[in-house]
Amino acid sequence: MRKIQLLSVLLFLSIYIYAQREPGNNLGKTLAQIQQDFPNLKPLGDDEGYKVYKSSADGDDFTSFYFSNGRLVGEYTYIFDYSDSGYIRDLYNSLFNSFANKGGKYKRSTNSGYDVTFFFFSDFTIKIANYNTQLQLYYEKKGLYIKFNALQARPPRY
Repeated sequence: MRKIQLLSVLLFLSIYIYAQREPGNNLGKTLAQIQQDFPNLKPLGDDEGYKVYKSSADGDDFTSFYFSNGRLVGEYTYIFDYSDSGYIRDLYNSLFNSFANKGGKYKRSTNSGYDVTFFFFSDFTIKIANYNTQLQLYYEKKGLYIKFNALQARPPRY
């Protein structure tokens, strides 16, 4: 009996510790919760059955939020740097290293000089993409595929 209890506690602890390693995100939050963090949120309308909102600061950078049934299911951030300073490459490498250290499985590919990496966690997928002057960072609920634009690559099966 004690062995079963000990094994149960060890199993719970290992699951808890693994879950703590995953990166935090906004997925599952309500629109009201997102509006607290992004007060300049503006509705864009509907896209493929999702309610879409956009938050943007000065310049070209922006984040789009996709809601389904009142909950956030996709978050997409675009960061632009047209100066060719290497900022996008450095940011991509920093994000890659951070997510890789969180223990997620990943698939990385380079195509025509563009780097794209998908990270797979327990209930969500992260995509980071380096398109030279543009960095894309996507969070999506696991199993979801929202076609956001022509550069959006479908996540590979894992």
